[in-house]
Amino acid sequence: MPISGQKHLNSLGKSGLRIAAAIVALHVVSWPCQTEAKIIAKRPMNGLVIDLDVARKSGDLLVATRSDPEIPGGGKNGISLISSAAKLIWKKNLNWQVRAQSISPDGTLAVISTYDGKLTAIGRQGRTVWETEETCRPYVLKNLSVFCYHDEDSAPDIAFDWFDKSGKKKLSFPIIGDILAFAISTDERNLALALTDGRVILLENGGTSLKSSVRALVQKTLPGEILDIAVGSGTSPIVTVISRDKKPGAVNQTQLATLDHSGKLSSPVALGFAAEQLELSGTANHLLIRGGHRSKSDHVAVLAAFEISVDGTPLARATLKKRAESRIPGVGPAWMEFPGGDKVALGAPCPDCFLLWDPFRNKSFEIPVRPEATLFRTSRVRAKARLIIALDNGHLVIYELSTPGERP
Repeated sequence: MPISGQKHLNSLGKSGLRIAAAIVALHVVSWPCQTEAKIIAKRPMNGLVIDLDVARKSGDLLVATRSDPEIPGGGKNGISLISSAAKLIWKKNLNWQVRAQSISPDGTLAVISTYDGKLTAIGRQGRTVWETEETCRPYVLKNLSVFCYHDEDSAPDIAFDWFDKSGKKKLSFPIIGDILAFAISTDERNLALALTDGRVILLENGGTSLKSSVRALVQKTLPGEILDIAVGSGTSPIVTVISRDKKPGAVNQTQLATLDHSGKLSSPVALGFAAEQLELSGTANHLLIRGGHRSKSDHVAVLAAFEISVDGTPLARATLKKRAESRIPGVGPAWMEFPGGDKVALGAPCPDCFLLWDPFRNKSFEIPVRPEATLFRTSRVRAKARLIIALDNGHLVIYELSTPGERP
């Protein structure tokens, strides 16, 4: 999925007692015909899982861990590559914890940023391809070059760097201000930046890779504080933005707006809940927003689905609410695509459950998880939808989701 600053989950809260063994329920439900969520692999990792990325084409998993006294054996700071068949390809112990990571679509190159200020590229056989001194968050493109954006902990006058596949820096894009979030389109053609002063910048790289010149198409300043952004593919991309009022006590007053490639900003849509993260579908015409209603004594998790019209207008489709005592901090929503193109939304409103929700039929079912989850990702392998969950005992659990008749 497109990534932003909030979606790199390097430090997650934990609650409750840890359980040494992973016990995850096999869940078979009817929705509206039988939908099977089957565990195909359970794998202990060498520490607490703090980040997880999926190679879009190969289905390989890049897994970062850190030491934790509550993990059996204590665990270690490390990085591992797991195949789509849940087999270990390679693993490396690290002196420093992984800060951010990315993997190429075909799984042949992994790039990690560590807290000692190094950016390291690792090949398919586990050997270091190149390494440089740089503090940034990487995104590996399909041509194995690396886009690396500078967040609040990086150089404030650079928006991003681009490294070729040999690690040579080819481009540094200057910026005035601090970057809050960024997104890159599925076709790697369009970039969007959100700055702390409310600016949104849409950029085009002029081709299918950053070898060509990067140029700014649109810059707009939005009122309020930007929370998250996403950008669509193609030559007429639309940027979607969620933001909130900066007034004290306005935590639940968030809104959705879109910005097109010509600079037209849509009328904002009041969401009525505290929005936190958004996710575009692969075709960029459906939008999923995660958030909730907050109070001192209660939390109601909310998933809201929108359709983006041809002219960029966000149209509300459906909303799902679930009361929960607690939730996973920072875990965002995701679209899942089943064979036949059917899309369902997946969210984690609480640490011990996942919801699959079809906003177009307004149907949902719950996958219970024990012990608690820390983060999750989705993928498609051999035309099957998968859900990968990291548990707080250091285990990975991989579900395969299938539907008779190829419809959820």
